[in-house]
Amino acid sequence: SLWIAAFGVGFLAFLVLIGLGSRLFRSGRSSWPAAITVRYETPELIAVEFKTGSPESWGLDRGEPLVQMEKEPGTAHRFTVGVGPGEPVPRLALVSGVTRCELNVPPSPEELVGKLAAVSAKLGRTRGTAIWDLLLVKAKHMKARGQALSLQFAAEVGRHPELIALLDRELDEVARFQNVKNLLDAVRPHVGALLTNDRTPATVRENLLSALLPLDEVDALAGRLQRPPPFDVSTALKPALEVAAGAPRRRPPPDPPFPESARRLFVPGKEKREGVGIYPPAALLPQGSGAIDQMAEEVAAGGAWHLRDVVRSARFPFTDPAPAGPGGRRLHFRCFGLLPQHYLLLTPPGGRVALPVRLPSDAPLSHETYRWVSVTVRGPLARGTGVWHLEHGSAFPEGPWPYYVISLIAADDPR
Repeated sequence: SLWIAAFGVGFLAFLVLIGLGSRLFRSGRSSWPAAITVRYETPELIAVEFKTGSPESWGLDRGEPLVQMEKEPGTAHRFTVGVGPGEPVPRLALVSGVTRCELNVPPSPEELVGKLAAVSAKLGRTRGTAIWDLLLVKAKHMKARGQALSLQFAAEVGRHPELIALLDRELDEVARFQNVKNLLDAVRPHVGALLTNDRTPATVRENLLSALLPLDEVDALAGRLQRPPPFDVSTALKPALEVAAGAPRRRPPPDPPFPESARRLFVPGKEKREGVGIYPPAALLPQGSGAIDQMAEEVAAGGAWHLRDVVRSARFPFTDPAPAGPGGRRLHFRCFGLLPQHYLLLTPPGGRVALPVRLPSDAPLSHETYRWVSVTVRGPLARGTGVWHLEHGSAFPEGPWPYYVISLIAADDPR
């Protein structure tokens, strides 16, 4: 009958509407992935996390024949993807039935290191000196006390709001230079892993160390003038490179920070006299001139007794033939005249880029004193056996002389 036919048509339409509504619900916003994050948890692991409005099962398409599928439906979802060193960034997409959501994968830590190195190279190794000189000129105009070679000048900066404001503006300008601070913050969580992982390509480690030194020099200037470091490079380096300094003393410290069993790598002897003076290359006259450098003569004439019986060097080699322990390698240096802006630039055996070692910013300041500096190196940077090289570095031109003296080097395994 007509009534039965009309009922059948209506029931069929009802089923169609139910199916259509179900499809509309599945394709609506509640089922589309929300709060999607794609990030490198480590240099070798990408994590993908997202949420859905209802319990569903999703998969991650990594461009492989098989899609990585979830076992149970849920509203909070997470996938991980392993990426080997030097491998190209994979194309990733979330899939559920006919729904596909392409993902934007961020640059890898290795790519970010390359970008950071390029910007840091443009920033250069003279920014700390430029800021220091600018402060001196400003202080002179203000008739503030302190001269270019005065250890009191840093204290003078803190007493003048105009100098502090100028310093803070300059430090902020450096941090904003071509987005360098944001680049470093993106690399920062991975610095330790990149430097301590054996699978990290050597070129990536070298680029990272080269990029961090100019930024750390700005940190050194800020710390010396009691301002927050804009980059905090030393903290980022701690998993691979950690520096500790003993209290300054007028005489050589009687108690070294290492056990009696430690290896003595450099001990003053008859041929090496009282120690080795580490100089910037520009401060030394050419070899074969028959005279020591003019600056050392002037300083010695002024009473620098500690210079009268040392070897002068711009690149001092010392050898540690022992393999590094499980915790790395720890080197101890007995230093004289080491200032906060000075660097012990340490190049490991077979390395091409130096490790930036300097006094911690909170180390007491005293230039005519001895102190121990202990350097813990971990990972591949510590494992090479053979000849290390020590060179001079400086973040800015403060102090009465440009060198420091090393009178003993020892090594042991970190506890």
